[in-house]
This record gives sequence, structure tokens and C-alpha cells, in this order.
Amino acid sequence: MEKAHYVLFRKEQIDNVLAVPMEKGKNPLEPLKSLGLPFNIIGINAAPIKDSGAEVHKKMDDLFLCMSGKIDFVCGGELVNPTAKKKLDGSQDEDELRSKEIKGGTELVLNPGDWLWVPAGTPHKNGAVAAHLIVIKIPSEG
Repeated sequence: MEKAHYVLFRKEQIDNVLAVPMEKGKNPLEPLKSLGLPFNIIGINAAPIKDSGAEVHKKMDDLFLCMSGKIDFVCGGELVNPTAKKKLDGSQDEDELRSKEIKGGTELVLNPGDWLWVPAGTPHKNGAVAAHLIVIKIPSEG
């Protein structure tokens, strides 16, 4: 299959994505989920920040846009007892670390229209009762 040269998403398509009831947890949404693009819309439902996991990407910046709801973040500080992310094949991804908590981070709240850039190497975690978030992955020298 030939790779597409561009992908156009009309406002109506995004509005339709945002109108679908969200599943519980943090879930990438279609139509973007299966396209393998460097961005996605995430539906966050009943995922309070106290229960969410923290992460650090060594070679990837994250750019977040709050589309709806309110999203709580903790950024900076240090991961507590970090471990490498497990890949689907069971191997470890040394470029992404995970933890249950962050020590010494700054608490932030994103409202609709707010953007947050988290550079590679920065611990972060997020959660929300009900929100939509666009996540854009940006390769970094890390």
C-alpha cells in the first residue's frame, strides 16, 4: 500500500469524534488511532490524576491541547522508582520510563484551548474526570 502524501481532517470529523461517549480510562480515539500519525485525540474519562501513571520520554517531546473538559497535570520533578516501558512483545523500551508517581513536580490545570509543551526528559502525568486532549509527538535530540 502506498503511503499517503497528506491526510485532511475536516472540523466535522473532529466534532463527530468528540461527540462519541468516552470509555472509562485513557483511550486514543478514531479516526486518528489506527492511522499511525504522530498525533492523536485522547479521551480521558474517570481517570483521576492520583490514579494515573507518570512517564518520561527520552527522545520525544509532547505537545498537548485541551479540547474539552479540564485536565490536571503534574510536570517536572522526579519519577519515583521508574521502570522501562514494556513493549507489546514483552521487551523493554528504554526510551520511555514509567512510574506510579512524581516527586516534586508542579501541578497545572489545562482548560479548553490551553496548550502544554513537555520537552523530552521531563516527568509528567495527567488525569481528568472527562476531557478530550490532542497529543502531538515531536522527535527530540533527547
